Amino acid sequence: MNQKALPEAMAKWSEPLPEDQWARPSEALKQQSKRVLELHKADPNRPVTEIFAQVSDECSGQDSLRARCGGGRSGGAQ
Repeated sequence: MNQKALPEAMAKWSEPLPEDQWARPSEALKQQSKRVLELHKADPNRPVTEIFAQVSDECSGQDSLRARCGGGRSGGAQ
């Protein structure tokens, strides 16, 4: 296959971002990840898709459950 050089604009766009421009995970995402790990540790044979579905339900539910998922100010049902 004959590969041509990338156009300059595409090559520049494809360069990695400097680390100071990387996205940082939100506190809510960190809490959800922690919850997924807890549930997986409690039942390692449970399909991970079920665990993610449970955590998603927990985090979009009542305010008391959302508190466990990093707060209730953004995302999820109000």
